[in-house]
Amino acid sequence: PLRLALAGSLALQNRAAEVIAVTQSSLADAAGLPPWAQVPMLAQQSWARTYTGDPRAGETAARRGLAIAEQAGDAAMTVWALTALLVAVGRQGRFDEALAHARRAAALADSSRDARSLRLHPKLVLGLALFDCDLVHEARAAFRAALDDEFGTGWWLSDSLMADAQVSFVLGEW
Repeated sequence: PLRLALAGSLALQNRAAEVIAVTQSSLADAAGLPPWAQVPMLAQQSWARTYTGDPRAGETAARRGLAIAEQAGDAAMTVWALTALLVAVGRQGRFDEALAHARRAAALADSSRDARSLRLHPKLVLGLALFDCDLVHEARAAFRAALDDEFGTGWWLSDSLMADAQVSFVLGEW
């Protein structure tokens, strides 16, 4: 749990090289890590690799996490892995595939209502994937659904509000 928290903290500080180092060393001893720790580690590694210019390595890490999550049958872990995977494939220009992963993540989070899956705000991410595919009206609906989920949490409310405002601007409703 401490290394997982460290990886998350480093990620929030945009210290990708250190995130990769921590996740690599933690995953090297994967036999000692339970699936609930491996999947977020792989997701953090995927995001770090993707955002530092190696989305193929990010995709590999995310797919590994997805396999572990699906084998464990854990919806929240699957949402984590799918979110990492959609970012990695989206950064490679495979927007339709990213959208399919985003739709699946949002549907899983909706059906499970496991609070761990909502921390990644799958409806906000779905809205971003929809917007990447020029499905602006659907993106707006997803952003508004994200706002409904987030109301009262205070976590990403500003990001969802900003995304919804950008859609309004694109639609000429500003």
